Amino acid sequence: MEDVLPASYFAPASPLPTPRTVIHSHGDPHGPSVFPGTGDLLGLHTDTDADADDASDAVSIATTPALTQDEDGTASLESRSIRSSSPTRSVYSLTSSLREQAFREVHGRSVNAHSDVYLLPADDEETRRLDAQHHMLDRLVPGILGPVDEVLREEEGKAKAVLDLGTGSAVWAIQLALQYPHVEVVGVDLAPMQTRDFPPNCRVEVDDINLGMPHFHGQFDFVHARLISSGIKDYCGLIHEIARVLRPGGMILIEEWDFRMYRSVDSHDGPNASYELAPPSTEEKPYWSALSEWLRLLGLAVRQRGGDVDAAAFVNLWIRQHGGFEDFGYQDVWIATQPHFTGKDRWARFRNELAVAMRTDTRAFLQAGMPLLRSHTDDSEYIDRLIREAEQEVVECKKHQYVRLQCTWATLKHPDR
Repeated sequence: MEDVLPASYFAPASPLPTPRTVIHSHGDPHGPSVFPGTGDLLGLHTDTDADADDASDAVSIATTPALTQDEDGTASLESRSIRSSSPTRSVYSLTSSLREQAFREVHGRSVNAHSDVYLLPADDEETRRLDAQHHMLDRLVPGILGPVDEVLREEEGKAKAVLDLGTGSAVWAIQLALQYPHVEVVGVDLAPMQTRDFPPNCRVEVDDINLGMPHFHGQFDFVHARLISSGIKDYCGLIHEIARVLRPGGMILIEEWDFRMYRSVDSHDGPNASYELAPPSTEEKPYWSALSEWLRLLGLAVRQRGGDVDAAAFVNLWIRQHGGFEDFGYQDVWIATQPHFTGKDRWARFRNELAVAMRTDTRAFLQAGMPLLRSHTDDSEYIDRLIREAEQEVVECKKHQYVRLQCTWATLKHPDR
């Protein structure tokens, strides 16, 4: 049996079968409003069809990829104006011509072709990184992710459904579908996923959630989002839209990095450690951490493209202030980027195992960020040097550094509350 960390390791909670893909267009090109009208605030809608129709009637122009058929009957992607699609599914195979239209090459990596905001790769190399990252996080954060079992338990006469936003490699969605075979699991991402087998209760749809999700209103019992902030224009508005997607009593779970590097105060490690930001780079002296400087630059690149790298710090507050949620939970999870724990107990060994996995993920992420950084600045010499120094930093293990995963969950209130 694998070891899991004791609750005391985590920081105290804040008070406050065949691969298949669905491609569709929909919604408001400006995304959900940050401050919806009073009637929409709670996200408690019983007539979901009417809501979807209203949303599509309000704004009829969108520029997401639309699935059409050429004269010879072959499915193809195009960008065109279209009203919100119905929830009825259409399943298509991803042909080579579709793949060419769904992806583009940016500085040697394949990225999605339908969003100017999200510029991290969508290729096999990134799929492998995301799979490994998932298995690391799955070992690290079991048991703190809210009342998943209660929300997804089998109930006679009730079909349960889960939506995974920014599903990436789809490994989280597939694992959940296997764990809960009575639940329908839908993953949504900007890029088609065709490189793996899906269980019969799991599928992936190609979509840009920045445009809203009126076709999903009132259809899901659990909405999950992990590490998607770099591709989200309006994260507060996304939370309001998730509230409309959930059924009453449904659960929201958001996990985000905060794009910062930390070190332990006074070099103290362990369950009761305190953390501070790793010193930034200055012109007067070299930066203490190349990783910290790389993350700072990456954050600037994400902001320039419209992503919300600061969302992690506010998600908990936004969910609490929404007014439609209850049973809140929040947890900071600190993950070492290098294996430096010296204790001989099993928890020190376990933390070092996770740190090795985080180091591997960090080195792969340094390469994954290349298209984004090179699109942000022409100083390729500086970027190359920074990445070399950051890689050397994690390999040498001289600086005890950490990243923070911020996890927030809650359930949607019932209309009578």
